[in-house]
Amino acid sequence: MSKKSKQTTESKTVTTPTNPQFVTDSLQKTTGLIDKVAGLDPSSLVAGVNPLQQQAADGAAGLGADRSWLDSILKAPNLQPRSLLDNLDSYMSPYLQDVVSTSLADYDFGADKTRAAQDLELAGAGAFSGSGSSLTRSATEGELMRGRGSLAAGLRDQGFNTAANLSNMDAQRAQQTDLANLEAMFQRGNLAMGAEASDRANLGTMMSIGDTMRGIDAQERNAPISLATILAGLQGSMPYSLLHGQTTEGNATSTAKGGGFDLASWLGNNAQLAAKAFGV
Repeated sequence: MSKKSKQTTESKTVTTPTNPQFVTDSLQKTTGLIDKVAGLDPSSLVAGVNPLQQQAADGAAGLGADRSWLDSILKAPNLQPRSLLDNLDSYMSPYLQDVVSTSLADYDFGADKTRAAQDLELAGAGAFSGSGSSLTRSATEGELMRGRGSLAAGLRDQGFNTAANLSNMDAQRAQQTDLANLEAMFQRGNLAMGAEASDRANLGTMMSIGDTMRGIDAQERNAPISLATILAGLQGSMPYSLLHGQTTEGNATSTAKGGGFDLASWLGNNAQLAAKAFGV
């Protein structure tokens, strides 16, 4: 019988991709840029506070610090009506002294002259000590007293009206002054509130500009990452596969086992025949 031969073959193949040099250089450049970005300190990519933002923050801290204008408005007295009687005596007293007293003194002086003239007239008539002279004197005194009383009443009435008018004018002026002062106080409050609102608007504008400047700074800090991302995306979209090649290297070895009759194999395949041959 012939013996079967068994062969074992081992092989190893190595395939190496090949690209044009400009593709390799481009990929190496992008990889180097990515490695450089990976080595950055993350905190260096965070944009700091812009000076305008800091100035706006400092200004905002001082808003509302001075509210003296508001305190003055809150403590402002209520506007009270002015009465002409409050200051009436200050006008009556000078009028009574300067006008009424002087006029009555002049009247009394005139009355004395009237009495003297009457006495001379009665003396010339020879009735100085008679009953007629008494009646005449009584009638004259009555007229003089009524005249004095009428003059005094008229002067006092005129004095009251004059004093009341002057006092009323002063009360009105004082009332108008109080009202003007109160209005001026509220106007100052409105101006202060307007100035504070203007300060807020200015600080808001300053903060907005600071945000814009900080955004520009952040973009500049992240520019390397943006560039690496863009380059990687562009390279990923390039049809490099059209330029891609490969180099294959390999080796193979084979071995053969057995060169003659294999008894064990034959017995395994022909057990019955073996038993007969050996008388089993």
